[in-house]
Amino acid sequence: ADEVLTANSPPVGVWSAFEFEVGKFPISAVIGASSAFLGGLVMINQLNAGDVQQALHELTNSLKTLVPSLAPAFDQLDKWLYNLANTDWSLWGSNKADGTGLEVGRSWHTTAVQDGGFVDKTQFKKMAGQGMFSMVDGGYTDNTAVATAVAQGATEVTVFLNGDGFFNLFQGSEDVYQLIELLDINMCPFCTMGFQVFSNNTKLMQDLFKKGAKTLQIVQPAKCLRSIKIIQFDAMTQDNLWFGVSKGRLVHLNVVQVLSTLGMGGFGYRDYSILVSEVAQTLAMPENKEHADTIWKWVTK
Repeated sequence: ADEVLTANSPPVGVWSAFEFEVGKFPISAVIGASSAFLGGLVMINQLNAGDVQQALHELTNSLKTLVPSLAPAFDQLDKWLYNLANTDWSLWGSNKADGTGLEVGRSWHTTAVQDGGFVDKTQFKKMAGQGMFSMVDGGYTDNTAVATAVAQGATEVTVFLNGDGFFNLFQGSEDVYQLIELLDINMCPFCTMGFQVFSNNTKLMQDLFKKGAKTLQIVQPAKCLRSIKIIQFDAMTQDNLWFGVSKGRLVHLNVVQVLSTLGMGGFGYRDYSILVSEVAQTLAMPENKEHADTIWKWVTK
């Protein structure tokens, strides 16, 4: 019988190898590690994602029914989606701190695959000792980075938001949020996880935001910018196993919510620079001086 190997790894979240040597990493690897789309594909390959594959298959069949003349194209799309969902897109890394962390992790993974998924004791201990792991875009866990900052011990956090995901960090929010609503099918891993690190009730915090947030006057005309609101919260931590957060710590939250007409991806990349320009112009308006000074104090503490 095959021997079951065990070993100890460093704590997840020891990122020194990715803080000081990042300039040595291949650009393609850095882009891959920050791609939410690839992150979803990684999870499909790692989990039992039959529901997702079935949903994609039903989608292409529905398209064939709606446009029979394009049936061959949709058949090809069905094959493409199947291959997409069944390819291992993982970006493997390690904590090796000389700029070769990604290269070493990929090499270990390639060797294991070529050997049918088996490694010897020596290789296994090396993998564990240098923290071999697969990287996935953080948007699937904490798209705000607030929970990550709190997990590192922060007692004051300034966060720029482009939506309401911030409230997923509070007690009473959902554990899973679907990114694609399709045929009442669970589309995970095309979903985001909610990790409640604060004991404050999420609905009460949302009400507090609606009633207490200060709204800045927006530069006119504005093509992309919809609103900028700021508010300060005090929140109390609660035990959260996944982020290693313990209850009873008071955290001051400085929130800047920027809403726009833009979303993820798309092709109008120039619009993102327009949005940045409109935010800067709004903050420079005399009418917003008090609020702009507040934001400046938050980010320069």
